[in-house]
Amino acid sequence: MHDRVRLMVALLELPGVGPVTALAAMSRMRQQTLDPDALADELKAIGKGMKRPIKATVSGLELAFSAADRVMNRCRTLGIEIAIADSGIFWKDVWSIPKPPAMLFFKGKSTAALAQRAIAVVGTRQPSDFGAGCAHRIASEAVKRGLTVVSGLAVGCDRQGHIGALEANGLTIAVLAHGLDSVYPATNQSLADSIIENGGMLVSEYAPGIVIRSNQLVARDRLQSALSRGLVVIETDVKGGTMHTVHCAKEQKRLIACVNHGERFRDLPKSRGNQALIADGSAVPIGDRAQLLAYFDLIEERNQLSSPARSTPNGIGKQGLLFDEPGE
Repeated sequence: MHDRVRLMVALLELPGVGPVTALAAMSRMRQQTLDPDALADELKAIGKGMKRPIKATVSGLELAFSAADRVMNRCRTLGIEIAIADSGIFWKDVWSIPKPPAMLFFKGKSTAALAQRAIAVVGTRQPSDFGAGCAHRIASEAVKRGLTVVSGLAVGCDRQGHIGALEANGLTIAVLAHGLDSVYPATNQSLADSIIENGGMLVSEYAPGIVIRSNQLVARDRLQSALSRGLVVIETDVKGGTMHTVHCAKEQKRLIACVNHGERFRDLPKSRGNQALIADGSAVPIGDRAQLLAYFDLIEERNQLSSPARSTPNGIGKQGLLFDEPGE
């Protein structure tokens, strides 16, 4: 497996080669060799049938393998592991989504079970107090049902989702849009450390040293849903990163749910996306305890998962609400 990972890393180090081209090349190789001379011939042969052939020379491949070795040595030093589709680290659906990752870098617990029983908790970086409380409590109740919580380690809803999972002694996965040698925002460094220390995982499709860019934040959205069985939207306007994650979840056929805001919060701009998704039937509404638990049931039934013993949720709020409305 080490050789196959090294080959994938090297292919991605070649000029003009991205995940789509690298995956196509790997799938068409008759023999996956690490010898630059043989590999150059192999890539030249398969390039005839590719829309964007790989321009690989022996000297170029030697440089690519040297760069790959530097990446892999850097990962080893930092405690970062690399997974490809054959590694068996992540559940198989991650590798079959539209625009799949060529590889994933990760720190922490390396088991497919983390994502096989996972939901993503996503939402705006500037939630209302109501939304922030919902993210925390939904994540907490999810881990009580044996589910892992996936989010993006951003401020706002993401942060509250991770914290809610951790405070309930559960597992959480943070999907980052840059190399795992840093944390963005830096204010979440201690949270990232806690995720790993408590058996969770940091995941990225970017090698150490790659800094955050806006297009990578967009690309990250598809991985949050890919690593999950379902997606829970806490708060969002009709446009933005959360709605892009929703689009990815629809493409990947994940079960989507939305917090259904009470009348007091219907005028909040950050609830308009929720209302739209519920109105057009794209999302299961979650407005109280019963609906939340019913959503968990749907996740388990749809994916034929065994249901763990149910705990009785505590502190859900008055009359079964997810979060007490201010002033009540």
